[in-house]
Amino acid sequence: MSLSDSAIRSAKPKEKAYKLFDGQGLYLEVAPIGSKYWRLKYRFAEKEKRFSIIDAYTGNIIVRAALSLAPWEIAPGRVDRV
Repeated sequence: MSLSDSAIRSAKPKEKAYKLFDGQGLYLEVAPIGSKYWRLKYRFAEKEKRFSIIDAYTGNIIVRAALSLAPWEIAPGRVDRV
């Protein structure tokens, strides 16, 4: 399920940071101070990793473009989306 722009804009800060999932490991993290960060969860060498795609929320189009261009196969290990 894809996050809508209105859902992202209406996300308000809470006492603790929380995540709004977009699908295929991509999510928006909302910090207690109100900052919004795009993150991507993936696995490398059987360990879960987290990658920050953009420092703050600037729009769905940029994030989706970056996600579609990102290389998922990295030698000699293998990267899988979580």
